[in-house]
This record gives sequence, structure tokens and C-alpha cells, in this order.
Amino acid sequence: MGQVRATAFAELEPAFVERSLAWFDKGPTPDDVELKPGRVWRSGPYAIKYFPPRSTSPLRRSKARRNADLHFSLAPVPTPRPLLVLERASKESLLAFEFVEGEFLDNLWEAGGPAVAAFPRFLADMHRRRIFHGDFHLRNFVWNSRDWVLLDLDGVRPPLHALRGKTLAFEHWARVHFGLRGARGLRASFEQYMEYAKVSWHPQLAWMRVVARSMKLARQRGLDTAYALEGPGQSETISPARQRMLGLVSWLS
Repeated sequence: MGQVRATAFAELEPAFVERSLAWFDKGPTPDDVELKPGRVWRSGPYAIKYFPPRSTSPLRRSKARRNADLHFSLAPVPTPRPLLVLERASKESLLAFEFVEGEFLDNLWEAGGPAVAAFPRFLADMHRRRIFHGDFHLRNFVWNSRDWVLLDLDGVRPPLHALRGKTLAFEHWARVHFGLRGARGLRASFEQYMEYAKVSWHPQLAWMRVVARSMKLARQRGLDTAYALEGPGQSETISPARQRMLGLVSWLS
């Protein structure tokens, strides 16, 4: 199987390290709960993420080590705390980290409250620090009763992608809009985000771009574009003429 290198990021019980080494050799146990097929499992208060072998270049970090390092470099944006990285020369790797208990945005939106109020600042803090996720969706961040926590750090874009920061910011908001299907209060949340992020976009045109991109996401998934406009509590009336205009913008974007 190859020699294993272990890097601990906290003081760990020997039994936990031994259990992680056994997991790396033999895979999950019947007690582990699979969260993402073939990739992520919950093991008690911990989560385990497995990365298959990749490039053997000694200059490249394993994916598990990159994810662990990102926890520190992305601070103060909250992310799950890494505990242990196991690596082989093939760059096959495993990351053990604290499991984050919490709720997702779509389960909290209608009730409002602190989580919904905190969301635009969370996204603004990410974008002001040039942190962009390449697969941003409603299951990649969770409310832990105090803060929004960014998950799946493997999807965080390298620094050069910040050159496309404005485009990526609109992409994030379009994915939120699509996930919530344009729910009531979303536009107000976006305008709060603009204030926190200190951007000077025209509010009406910026929101139109978000909705148009959300409609395009619906079309790319084989859905009617109205899917992105029919969320629970949707308060904004979209006239047929405006829907046609947004549809045209989404085709051009």
C-alpha cells in the first residue's frame, strides 16, 4: 500500500490516529455514514474525506493537505477545522476534520432570523477576501447557530481566479437564486451584500444579471426558465415581457 505520512493539526488521541490509519488502508466501517458517495463520510464527531491518487510530482501538495492548509489561509472566513492528514507518495490522501453540525440556507430562509440576516455579510466577506468557490451551491455552506461555515474546500479557486472576481460573485448569487428559486427577500439580501462588499454596481442591472444567470442555470439543467422564478414566498411579480427580456439576457450572458 505504500508508506503513509501523517500530519496532525491538533493534539489527537492515539486511538483516533490508529483508527484513521486503518480507515486509510481498509476504507469505511459499517458505522460510518456516507455523506458524498465515495468521497466523504461521517465518523462520530468527525468527518473523513478521501482523495484518490493523483500526479506524483513532488512539488504538488496532496489534495488533503491543500484542503487543510486552506482552513488557515481562508481565515477569518469559517471553515471546518482539520485534525489529521494522511498521505502516500502517489498523492492518495485522507483528511480527517471536525464535522460541522448545522442547517442549510434553504431550510432556514422562510423563517428568517439571524442566519438569513448574516448570509449577505458572509458572502461579502468571502468576496472581499477574493475567496471564490468553483462549485458554489446551497450544500456547500452551513449555519452552525453562530456563523456560516464554508464547506468542500476542494472547490475553492486558486488566487488567479480572483481576476474574474466580479463574474464569479454574480455566479455565486445566481446559484443562490436558483437554489432558492427566487424566494421572497432574496433581492433585499443581495442589496445588503452590495453594501457590505462595497461594490458600486447599479442595483437594478446587477439584480437583472443575477436573475438572468439563474434562468440560464435552469435551462442548462433541462428545466423551464420559470423554475428560477417560482420559489416559496416569491413576492416579485415578473411580467411576461420582463421574463422574455431576462430570457434574452440569460442567452447572451
